[in-house]
Amino acid sequence: MTDWESPHRNRTEEAIRKISEVGEVETSSTTQSEDKDSHPYAQTKGFSFLRRRNRSSWTENSRKTDEDGIKGPLGLHLLHASPQPLINLIFVHGLRGGSIKTWRKGDDSQMFWPQYWLPREADLSNASVYSFGYDSDWGSTKPSILSVHDFGWALFEEMRSFPSLRKEPSTPIILIAHSMGGLVIKKAYILAQQDVIHPQLAKRIRCMFFLATPHRGSDYASVLNTVLAVSGIFGISSSREYINDITKGSTSAQLINEEFGRHAKDLQIYSFYETLPTRLGLSSSMIVDRDSAVLGDEFKNETARYINANHREICKFDGPEDPKYLSLKNSLASVVQDLLRDVFESHEVNFKSQLQTVQAFLGVSSLPSESHEKVEGSCQWLNERDDYREWRDAPDELDASKDTKFKTSLYWINANPGAGKTVLASYVVSQLDELRLQHAFYYFHAGKTTSQSLSYFLRSMAYQMAASNADVRSSLVKLCNDGSTFDKDDTRAIWSKVFRAGIFKVPLSSPQYWVLDAIDECVKYPEFFTLLKGTQSRFPLRILITSRKTTDIQKTAHLLQGCVISIVEIPVSETLRDIELFVRNRTEFMPIDSAEEKQYLIAEILSKSKTSFLWVRLVLDELDGVYGYESTLSVIRGIPEGMIPYYQQILAEMAENKREKHIAKAILLWVVGATRPLSISELSEAIKVDIKVHLPGAKTAIEGLCGQLVSVDKETSLVNIVHLTAREFLFSDDAGEFKISRSEAHDRIALTCLELLVSPIMQPPKHRNLLDQKRPEQPSSLLLEYSITQFSEHVFGASSGSDKLLVALDRFLTTTVLSWVRRIVSKGYLHHLFRVARNFKAYLDRRAKYQASLNRHINKIASWATDLSRLATKFGAALTSQPQSIYFLIPPLCPRDTAIYLQFGKSSDGLMVGGFKNSDWDDCVATINFEAETAATVTCDNNRIAVGFESGNIQLYHHSSFRKENIIEHGAAIDLLLLDPLGSFIASSSTKYLTLWDLKGNFVWQKRIRSRCIALTCSSTFIMGVAMSGRAYQWDISTGEQLEEYRYPFQPLDPNSQLQSDLAKAPFKGSFDPSLELLALAYRNGPTCIYELQSHSWIAWAALGGNYSRQAVVDLVFNPNPELTLLLIAYDDSHLALYESWSGALVRSHESETRAILTSLTCSSDGRTFGTVDVLGNLQIWDFESLTLLYHILTPNHSFRILGFTSDGANLVDIVDHEMKIWSPSALVRKTVGEESSTSDQAAILPVSKGQFATFQSSEIRSTVAHPVLPAIFVSNYHGDVLVYDTASTEDTKSAVLYSHQSTVVKCLAVTHSDKIASADSNGNVQVWRLDTSQHTKIKVGSMKFQARFPCAICQIIFDQTGKYLLVSTMDSDHVYDCEAGILVGSIQFQANGRSLWKWVTLPDTKDTQIQQFTLISDHEFVSYSAEAFPERIGSSHLKLDWKVEDGFVEKEISTVVMHPESMLLVLEVRQQHGYETSSSVFIFKLPEPSSGSETAIMCLKPTRTLASDFCMHILGISRADNSLVFLHRNSWVSSINLSSSEQRKHTQHFFVPSEFVTNSSNVLPIQTVDDNFVFCLYDKLAIMKNGLKFKEVKALG
Repeated sequence: MTDWESPHRNRTEEAIRKISEVGEVETSSTTQSEDKDSHPYAQTKGFSFLRRRNRSSWTENSRKTDEDGIKGPLGLHLLHASPQPLINLIFVHGLRGGSIKTWRKGDDSQMFWPQYWLPREADLSNASVYSFGYDSDWGSTKPSILSVHDFGWALFEEMRSFPSLRKEPSTPIILIAHSMGGLVIKKAYILAQQDVIHPQLAKRIRCMFFLATPHRGSDYASVLNTVLAVSGIFGISSSREYINDITKGSTSAQLINEEFGRHAKDLQIYSFYETLPTRLGLSSSMIVDRDSAVLGDEFKNETARYINANHREICKFDGPEDPKYLSLKNSLASVVQDLLRDVFESHEVNFKSQLQTVQAFLGVSSLPSESHEKVEGSCQWLNERDDYREWRDAPDELDASKDTKFKTSLYWINANPGAGKTVLASYVVSQLDELRLQHAFYYFHAGKTTSQSLSYFLRSMAYQMAASNADVRSSLVKLCNDGSTFDKDDTRAIWSKVFRAGIFKVPLSSPQYWVLDAIDECVKYPEFFTLLKGTQSRFPLRILITSRKTTDIQKTAHLLQGCVISIVEIPVSETLRDIELFVRNRTEFMPIDSAEEKQYLIAEILSKSKTSFLWVRLVLDELDGVYGYESTLSVIRGIPEGMIPYYQQILAEMAENKREKHIAKAILLWVVGATRPLSISELSEAIKVDIKVHLPGAKTAIEGLCGQLVSVDKETSLVNIVHLTAREFLFSDDAGEFKISRSEAHDRIALTCLELLVSPIMQPPKHRNLLDQKRPEQPSSLLLEYSITQFSEHVFGASSGSDKLLVALDRFLTTTVLSWVRRIVSKGYLHHLFRVARNFKAYLDRRAKYQASLNRHINKIASWATDLSRLATKFGAALTSQPQSIYFLIPPLCPRDTAIYLQFGKSSDGLMVGGFKNSDWDDCVATINFEAETAATVTCDNNRIAVGFESGNIQLYHHSSFRKENIIEHGAAIDLLLLDPLGSFIASSSTKYLTLWDLKGNFVWQKRIRSRCIALTCSSTFIMGVAMSGRAYQWDISTGEQLEEYRYPFQPLDPNSQLQSDLAKAPFKGSFDPSLELLALAYRNGPTCIYELQSHSWIAWAALGGNYSRQAVVDLVFNPNPELTLLLIAYDDSHLALYESWSGALVRSHESETRAILTSLTCSSDGRTFGTVDVLGNLQIWDFESLTLLYHILTPNHSFRILGFTSDGANLVDIVDHEMKIWSPSALVRKTVGEESSTSDQAAILPVSKGQFATFQSSEIRSTVAHPVLPAIFVSNYHGDVLVYDTASTEDTKSAVLYSHQSTVVKCLAVTHSDKIASADSNGNVQVWRLDTSQHTKIKVGSMKFQARFPCAICQIIFDQTGKYLLVSTMDSDHVYDCEAGILVGSIQFQANGRSLWKWVTLPDTKDTQIQQFTLISDHEFVSYSAEAFPERIGSSHLKLDWKVEDGFVEKEISTVVMHPESMLLVLEVRQQHGYETSSSVFIFKLPEPSSGSETAIMCLKPTRTLASDFCMHILGISRADNSLVFLHRNSWVSSINLSSSEQRKHTQHFFVPSEFVTNSSNVLPIQTVDDNFVFCLYDKLAIMKNGLKFKEVKALG
């Protein structure tokens, strides 16, 4: 080094050292360790807790990682995703800063305030927080040509393309920048303003915060650049362009300011400037003075403020209470509130709308609000545990864009009863709430139906998650809108459809926490762990559980494969410590002056507590009203060690209040007997109705009379029993005169609820005209809502030997049951109909043990139990769409011997159904004909029924409406189908291939298989199948890659038998157990072998011994419920045997009397029920565990038959070759095992239910036509008969045969206004007869006018308006006959394929020209011909009708044409086809007035209106009452639109049509009669709907 270089280098190093202190590198004063808790702003509760949280092992690991990248990542990164995102905060650092380093004081990760503090501010709860990093490190040895423009461009591009910002394209953005970052955000904003292609980003940027930004440059920038230019010898490459941009007087900074000023008029701007100098070596100086940090007077929208800090620490703070932080945070909060003022209102509306949808979907109406008292300083032992902090402190950065699956983390705390587990759970909930961590919680309570229900718990957790997180809420709304349904009491369906198919698929950016208290008080809590097993989600799910110490904790934990689990027992020492804190807190203000006496009192309580918080709390509650020291000691010393004597003492004191003891008893009965906690007002109302006592001060009365045994929640006003032990005590004999009988309590509550359900406010409207009238306001009982939803639970639990309840039920079912149904379905609680039906049925089953003196009442309840379940099954969609239809529209559609029809179905002003009506509910609720298709297999899951055909097609049907939803073309005969329970895919297996499709029919993958599959199942990640070769395979669901292959060889009973040792023996049936741990294979002439899948080894045989050893297996199935390890095998003589899954031991068997070969066996998804059918047609439903026959029906016998249960277990699917029947017998309406075991009064053994089935064959009716002026319908059938029906009769419509075509199918009918009828048969014969209509009730035929025969098939016959002329249209010709003379007028010949689409119509003469005509609509042309001079055209012009069917469809036929003469509107219904799918589109044309000129003209008409196929199913006609167009809506409602109205966004809904009238009459379309009634073909009968158009409800179109 030269002499010159040495001093020069020293000066350069000194300059660099000084300037570097201006940048973001921390000086020794900020990096040396210090006790942060000693800082004055670190003493707040929240911040000290953050310090404690920061001492977790995970945080220590993250700190080590952060030291490697201390500045933070480059680019835009999401720091916090708000669960309800409405606004975005983006932080941008300055010169030599970093996306983390700039905003964090020291090396403590929790001091990174944008990520850890802001999200916990209530005013900023809707803000998502981002940080942007860029390379502004001037100390780097790498060369850089980047400028502020480049950094601004990078920020602009990141904001424009970042996924979470694009996901919410309208949410505002606030930019916060430090130092040079302010120039960067200004430049990014300018670029956004200049982007004309994507202008939305500029509109979103609404505010900017500048922290010490050198808007006019800084003197220190020029000094720094000079030093860098001469310091290349030290490895620093050169000066930096971006430093030039912030030099004082910089042209770049000036241009940015000027351009920014032109665009920033609508921005809110906050400029914060430093007030303290920054230390530079031995001196200090201001880095950015006020003049440069403030934009100036030209920016009227700027707010300038100072922060008492230097340049470096203006963006770093000591804690959440630091005044500098509060100043900045408050400014941010005020801006956010201003920007979101209008957004909050619309968000609140959308939030409430979505939440209402979720409430109805889940059957949950409110958030839990339970809270428990906790003393400050207690429960700290938990927070000091490393494993708890590890569970709680999940990684904070989650990339929602990556398809990452997380394992569930479980933290299980157990202890003895009364050890404070509930308080501990409440502490965790409050801690999570303080940390703003998204959580849901649930407190189980034994004895409360909902509070110990696993299904309600799951629905509550889903509802809490939806209420707090927009993405979860949207996913559940989508599930609801997609038509997903489930039994609200079926935990497996809820887990599968709500969580696995919904919530767990939502990629969330933060962990989700569940806190479950007292899970052992849940009726079926082991099932929760079964559901949890192997569960993975798109976010970390962390569950904390408390429970009593049970023997099966370790066993249950062992089952939780795939979960991270910690099991902790509350230490006795910590329980005693917390009890001491609690006691000292409660005794602090006791009126005891002597410290020694108070200490003695505390010691006495602690010595007798025996680690029971409950005992301590109860004692201290009693001491609140005691003042004498001796009395105080006597309270403590007089309490025995057991709790029962203490409770007895409380009751003894209550018994002394003889005047109001009966009130106390009633309160206790309602508190312990209610199925959910009652509010003070509800309980007060219950007491008023029950014992006729009014409590003017209800809360005071409840606490005064029963305060030691019940508690009132201060926040929710809910009244609860103090503890489970108190509840159980009141049910025991130890309670003496206060003992509560469970059944008597239910009986009494049920009677009270039923009294309210028949009150005046529940009375139904007497006349249909009153439906739309506002009824006088009547006072509503505060207990009415409870009664509506819970009354049947009390009926179920009531004593079955009492007649009083029967009489009350009879009164309810006779008077107000329809109003109850309307209120239930209005709330979206359709599943309550099933639940009430189950409760009624279970109550009557137990009642059967007693001699019934009131058979009439019992029969009515039994009938309504069936009716309610059928209402939900058959009319659920109609009731949900229009709840008030239950009054006058639904009852007339029910069978004539049902209770609902007999009581409410015969109203003179209601809907009337003439003609055919079933006498009772048909257990077959739907029949679907496959026409030419032959079924091969069926499977059901996820609200769908999938049928595979020999043609290779797969048809998907909805499981409740039974409408076809899609067709998938597999291409080869289908052997097996598998529907994903989560609703993502369907797998199809043929002899050579296994193929995966999505549910829209899109191909996913296909794999070759070497042997035919005999069983398929799946997990969340793979499909598993077993082939006839005895090999089992696993395929990855996503890719189709084969994961595993193992062979399971046959294991003979006798290894020495050559026949049974045949290695080539192939299985023909297989079944996987639900946990995918076992495989059972059935062999012909050999025992069933059971294999363990994990070890791939044989473990047992399942075989009958003795005389049954040679019986052949027909089918087998494992119980789908993992808790029931049972295998069911059906043998060839209908012998059924139940085996234990792991050992193969025979549990029980059933030998059938019929000894007919079974053809199919299937099991419901809940494992409670299975169905069988044999070759004789005996269809039977059984209880799985007991092999008890529940239901039997004899059906037509078929050699091929397949059964399957729908996913909700409510229907049994029955497949034969060309047909599918859906059975829904009342035997499938059952209580759950847990519910049935909740009452000691068990059901009697009842006779097997016999099924109801109308054994119709295929429809005998071939065509129908309505008389134009008389109330009569003419019908032809396949026997060649022509019949007439009188539609005016109010009773069953009578029919009479008019004449016959002698056993030839009559295809076409036509009738005139006057006295003629024509018919054409399949042999080409046409007959025309004269009608005798002198008595319209007895129409007869006179003489035959003429007959004709044609050589080819007749397509259509039609009369003209006068009835004089008849047109006969065949496949290749048209002929017009004079009916009076019986002669041919003229003909048109054409090629057989000359017309692709045509229809002849007779249109009314709108000009009164007396010219009779026929009009042909053929290939979109509209041409009229003279009837008397056929085939002469009328006029020289013709019309071109320009319609187009829907995309992907082709025209099939014109099925219906109607004309509205007054408006000259022509309505065409065109059938369209796409593959096997057919539907209708309706086109409405405005016809021109007839022209009198002779010129030739072609006029092209476009539809003035179109009704799409997803809206209109079929045109019925034009109403004579109001000239509206009447049609059958796709939702099966007869509806109408006003043809003359300009309002095209609405339609009128009239009445509902049951599915059998639609699905079973597809070949014979419904028609309209002259008196605006409607006729539907039902097999070989007619059903006539009358008065339907009198009912009107306006609906939005679409």
